[in-house]
This record gives sequence, C-alpha cells and structure tokens, in this order.
Amino acid sequence: MILHAIPGLVRAAGTSVYCAELAGELSRQGVETAIAVPRPPGADACATPPAVAVGEFAVAGPLPAVVHIHGLWVPFLHRVARAARRRGVPFVISPQGMLTPWALGAKRLKKRLALAAYQGLDLRTAALVHATAEPEVEDIRRLGLRQPIVVAPFGIEIPAPPPPRRGDVRTAVFISRLHPKKGLPYLLDAWARLEGLRAGGAGRPRWRLVIAGPDEGGHQAELVARAAAVGLTVAMRPLPERGLPDATADVVFTGPVYGARKTDLYRQADLFVLPTHSENFGVVILEALACGVPVITTRGAPWGDLEAVGRPDAPGSRAGWWIDIGVEPLVAALREAVALSDGERAAIGDNGRWFARERYSWPAAARAMRQAYAWLTHGGRPPDCIRFDADRGRGGPT
Repeated sequence: MILHAIPGLVRAAGTSVYCAELAGELSRQGVETAIAVPRPPGADACATPPAVAVGEFAVAGPLPAVVHIHGLWVPFLHRVARAARRRGVPFVISPQGMLTPWALGAKRLKKRLALAAYQGLDLRTAALVHATAEPEVEDIRRLGLRQPIVVAPFGIEIPAPPPPRRGDVRTAVFISRLHPKKGLPYLLDAWARLEGLRAGGAGRPRWRLVIAGPDEGGHQAELVARAAAVGLTVAMRPLPERGLPDATADVVFTGPVYGARKTDLYRQADLFVLPTHSENFGVVILEALACGVPVITTRGAPWGDLEAVGRPDAPGSRAGWWIDIGVEPLVAALREAVALSDGERAAIGDNGRWFARERYSWPAAARAMRQAYAWLTHGGRPPDCIRFDADRGRGGPT
C-alpha cells in the first residue's frame, strides 16, 4: 500500500490536485492507495475515487510499503516523515517547487531555521525525492541532496476543442492563486501599456483581461490598487454558469473557479498568461495547453518547449511564448499575441493540444511513480525515470 501525506486537499492548490489525481490513477492501475491528512477535508476538497481512503494520519496505523509526502515546511508532514523513519518505511518527498531559489528566498530566515530544526533531516533521509520536471532536479541537487530523484510530471485529461471565436471581444486569462509569486503586478503594468491594441476598432476586436483564482493574504486588494494606479478600469464579477463575465472593464476579477467551470473558462480564452517568478511545473500551463489556448509564461516556469513543441507534421511549431521575467518582455509577447488573427492563435492553440496529448497523461505519470515505488521496495534495475547524483553512479535505492 502507498500512503500519501498532504496538509490538505484544497482544490485550488496544484499540490492537492496532483496528490488526488495521482492517487486516483494509481488505484485504477491496481495499486492500493490511501491519503493521510491532518484533519478531515472540507467542502472545497479535491474529489478522490471511493477506492482511495482519505483520513487522518495515525502514527501507529498499519505499515504501508511506501509513504509519499507532498510538500515541505509543515509540522504535520515532519510528523509523518519521523513516523516513517522510526518504523523503517521508505518515504518519498515531493517538494512541489518549494526548493526553487525564489521560493527559498521568501521568508528566508524562517526556512533556514526549519531546515536546521527538522526539514533538512527529512530531506536527507528521504529514500527518493520527486521532481516534476528536469529543472527541479537542479534545485534539489543545489541543496546538497544526493539520493536518487524520480522525475514524473503532472498529467492531464484532454477536453473537447475550443469553440470558434465570435463577437468583437477577445479574452486573455490568468488562472491561479493570487499570490506575489505569480507576477500579477507585471501583468497589470504590461496590460496598461497595450491601450491601443486592447481598445479594438477598425475591424479589430477589443481585448479584456480576466483574473481568476483565490485571494491569498489580501493580494487581490493590492492588485486592484495597482490596476487603478496604471489607469486600468476594474470590475469584480463572478463567472456566470455559461460564458464569460459581462463587463466592459479592462480587468475582471472573478474569484476562484473549479472543475468543469474552470475548463470552460480555459476553452473560451484566446490567450493564457502566467507571468510567474517561480514554478516547479505550472499545472495551469498544462491545463491551458490541453484546452487549446496559446500560452505566455516566463522562464520562472520549466516550459521552454512552448516555443518548439516538436510536432512532426508542422516543423518549428510553437504553443506559446517563453519569456524573461519582467514587464518589458511581457509587453512584447502580449503585443505579438494580440496582433495575431483568430486563425493564427487557433493554430498555436492546436499545437498546444497536440503537445499535451502526446507528452502528458495521468496514466503515464502514475506509471512512472509506480515503477519508482516498486524499485524502492524490491530493488533491481532502476527505471528510466530515476536520476542519480553524478558522483554516486547508478545503484540500488539508499
């Protein structure tokens, strides 16, 4: 049995979505799987299949074959790691982007103290560390961790193609947490610089920006003030059951969106923008690609393939823009994307759907983790998803 431990299953968090989807797919592949949480999930929890038990962690409970810990810096997760260590159960840690230089720089002193007190021990004694993309391997090694690393990405389900564009309004969307890490002040500053292109006219559509996601730490109020300071009009509109908010404002804040409504928002978008400072993977980027939306994101996310997806029937095809962090690169990419015709953007979006379908799926992501768990418990030849430190060479699990 594989026991996953996570501080919560809130569906707005990519870490929670990954844990719930991975556990569900492992179960479908015949792996007995459970999820341990510090308290019963609330009404906003991710859905999990009936075969995946979700309950409070019991230190003296039945021994699983492997414990998989999702996240860092939380005392509950340390308690799980300590229990596994004392009972001789191998455990895997998924840092989920919390070891990037940007993430470690936020609340630096607090994290240094945590590393010295408990988090460093948990990381050093993990049998495996999980990275969702190759750049995260570098973040993990940079901290001096030398154990094997399993590289297994997020997965995605491919929805129906987006509908044809009609009317005289086009929409750029941001979907994620409203958090300083996401770079939204840059997006507002850049959006204000596109006044001529946004306004439409002379046969061109008008553009608006929709920002959807839960507010964290009062950041939304800061963003509203920033928008006003750069001359943008703002509306607060929850998403209707169907379609997009009816607003003539430059920027529309909708609050969080989930499930089918979130997918519907992607499919009606003409452009997806994530001007992030740091992502270990950026699941919202994959969601946008799967829905056929051209993507603009920064080098803070590991998505360099956006500019050359490798589609064999269209050499040199791209699914979006991968740019430097900051206002000027964002202005340039937005100008280019907004100036394209609907057909040109649709072609870029179709490349993204192809890329998501060919490269990412939950069965493949779960299969990689299943192989890593089996290697930890039974040894033998390591699967291809395992990366070793160059100084140690290839060998069995430590």
